[in-house]
Amino acid sequence: MSKPTNFSKISRFFDMVNIKVITEAIQELKDQIREEAEKSKKFRQGLMTFDPELNIRQSALLFHAMKHPSEVFSIKAHQTTNHISYQTARTDLLELADKGYLKQIKKGKTFYFISADN
Repeated sequence: MSKPTNFSKISRFFDMVNIKVITEAIQELKDQIREEAEKSKKFRQGLMTFDPELNIRQSALLFHAMKHPSEVFSIKAHQTTNHISYQTARTDLLELADKGYLKQIKKGKTFYFISADN
């Protein structure tokens, strides 16, 4: 067997360092995901406690609206995202608008909804 060269020793060292850095980064990402999931869960529970009439789709939409306040929501998008009927999606969004959580905007024949904070 031949002796490892200095280059191969250095290469193995950097490989080990890279593996450690990648492993730490993965763990940090897992921790961040866990934290965000916990925040989301607490928010939804709080929202449902605050307004127990909201269903899970409505609370999820409001959570999304809080994280993305400039986003525009449509009945069709809510229908597609949640795999529900047009009427159910329409009812969800109109109820949120009636409760003051969203503002309703009509453009042509289409209704859009934005965060009431806008």
